[in-house]
Amino acid sequence: MVLPPNRARTTELAERVLREPLQGYRIGDPRVPLTNGAGAALVGGRWNSVGRPVVYASLSFGGALIEQLAHASIGRLPPRVYVAIVVPTGLRVCEPEADALAGWDRDDFVASRRIAHAWLDAGRAVALIVPSKTGAPFERHIILNPRHADFPALVVSPPERLEWDARLHTRAARTT
Repeated sequence: MVLPPNRARTTELAERVLREPLQGYRIGDPRVPLTNGAGAALVGGRWNSVGRPVVYASLSFGGALIEQLAHASIGRLPPRVYVAIVVPTGLRVCEPEADALAGWDRDDFVASRRIAHAWLDAGRAVALIVPSKTGAPFERHIILNPRHADFPALVVSPPERLEWDARLHTRAARTT
């Protein structure tokens, strides 16, 4: 496979330099910083192991919202804020080819963490673009490396309060 001139292979990860800004959205707890990766480093996730800080965001607001709903295991949705994050033109992102993503959606996280750790260890791209399990096959997430030299160049909006639609709460919570 021949890649266009602005793409290069890293092990099995395709990289490119952005020709236009890339916008993502992150929704999170208003009591903690949304873009330092500390929470992900504490608990790990699909795309990172404990001790590896990353910032999870979605390439669409709906994708970020779906992800919050997937992780809400309570009847009433907690207070949340959101930020828009822009990765400016000229920065390098990593977007693995489909064949490099084999097994990424397995519940043991082995394949997804292998991919993300290779990206983090290479240190060349500030962002990793990956599929969303909750929004598959349409939604994609963007994983950001807060330790990357280009991370301070990202533009992050001030946090805005998220107003949950009451219909998203479980029926039991709505009747209490």
